[in-house]
Amino acid sequence: MNSKLLVVDDLVRHYGRVHAVDGFSFTVAQGDRHALIGCNGAGKSTVLHMIAGAVKPTSGRIRFDGVDITRRASHRRARRGIARTFQTPALLDTFTCLENLTTAARPHRTQYRWQPAARRRYLAAEAMRQLDTLGLADDAETVAGELSHGRRRLLEIAMALMSEPRLLLLDEPAAGLTDSDTEALVECLRGLPEDLTVLLVEHHQDVVTAIADDVTVLHEGRELATGTPAEIAADPRVAEVYLGTTDESA
Repeated sequence: MNSKLLVVDDLVRHYGRVHAVDGFSFTVAQGDRHALIGCNGAGKSTVLHMIAGAVKPTSGRIRFDGVDITRRASHRRARRGIARTFQTPALLDTFTCLENLTTAARPHRTQYRWQPAARRRYLAAEAMRQLDTLGLADDAETVAGELSHGRRRLLEIAMALMSEPRLLLLDEPAAGLTDSDTEALVECLRGLPEDLTVLLVEHHQDVVTAIADDVTVLHEGRELATGTPAEIAADPRVAEVYLGTTDESA
C-alpha cells in the first residue's frame, strides 16, 4: 500500500490560448478525504477529468500507487481502482437500481465468471448489500429514472463503489440537492470505508467542512492554498478570491 496514493506533478491543460490548469501539483494520501475548491473557471473539474482519464494533460504527470498513469485510458485506470461520479448523475434510467449496480459491477467483479447462475446471485447479493448501506434498499426494484435527484446521486455513488475502488472521484456531489438530500449525502460519505481515498470537487462549503481532511484551493489553474478546512476558512488569500462565490462550472 502506497501512503502517497495519488501524486499529481506539474499538471498543465491548455485549450488553445486558455490555460485551464497551469502547473498544478498535489498529493493525496491513502484513506484521505481531500477537497478541491475554487472560483468558477479555477480548473477543479479539469483536474478531476485528467485524473480520471477523460481529458489528456498538455504536460505533467499523474501517478497512482506509484505507477505513472498519465497516458493510460480511463478504463485501465478504473481497473487499477479509480472510480468517479459526474456533475449530472450518469445512470441507466430504464434499469432498476439493482440492475444499475449489477451492471456497474460486472467488469470489476470476477467471482463465478464461468457459472452464470451463481454469478447473477452473487452480484445481486452484493448490489443489495450496497443499496442497504446507502439507504436505498427500498428502491431496489425502482426504475432509476423515477428517483428524485438526491436518490439518483446516492445511486451513482453506490454504482461507483461496486467496482471496489481505492480512489473515488466525486464531481460536485451536492449540486442541486435539497437540505435534506445534502444531509443524506454527508451521512453517506462519512460512512465510506476508512481506507477508501476520496477526492471531491465541491462548492458547498458545509459538505467540504463535514467531509474533507484537507482542502486545496485552485485559482486560475494553480494552487492558491492547501490546509485543513479551518485553515482555509481563515486564509485571507482565499477570502479575497473565493469566499462569496456561489457558482461553479470549471
